[in-house]
Amino acid sequence: MRFGVLMMAMTGLIMLAAAPEIHSAEHQLNPGSILEVYFDDIDQPQSRICLGIEHQANPKMVSRYREDKNQTGVYFRTQFDVLKCEETPCEQSWSAAFVANLEPGKSDTIGLQWKQVVFTGITPSGTVKRELTACVNQVCRSLSDPKVGTVRSVRQTATIGPYHFTWSKESLIIGSSDLK
Repeated sequence: MRFGVLMMAMTGLIMLAAAPEIHSAEHQLNPGSILEVYFDDIDQPQSRICLGIEHQANPKMVSRYREDKNQTGVYFRTQFDVLKCEETPCEQSWSAAFVANLEPGKSDTIGLQWKQVVFTGITPSGTVKRELTACVNQVCRSLSDPKVGTVRSVRQTATIGPYHFTWSKESLIIGSSDLK
């Protein structure tokens, strides 16, 4: 069983709680991928919703992996399974950093920052705003949700050097044209 940390920003209270298990058999690393990350909001007992993130890394190419997750606010789902905020601020964030080794003797530092803000009501762009910033050796590209009011997941792509980032609301996949 994994453990997660729940922080209450206003009171400074830190609680250690059992985090729900994410079954890695559900996601297998695709050939040619360096790292795959899957984002999901997991319903917990007592009507709590937490950020569930699972990642699969290519062990031959990824080293010194570290990640951090944070969540503020209280969330709920509507009768139509739409995630909304009950007590603000409702923000979920995740960051990761690792070293990618595409070739022997050559490595790149990759940093990722993902943020999701959940609104208390419905706006023209939906109930959630997401942003992703990807950096390779301190060269960064930012992606954000399209400004259209759609619940469909829209894939976005960015390229930094030899790395290709494909991001949607459910996942982030990092590949490279240099993979042999």
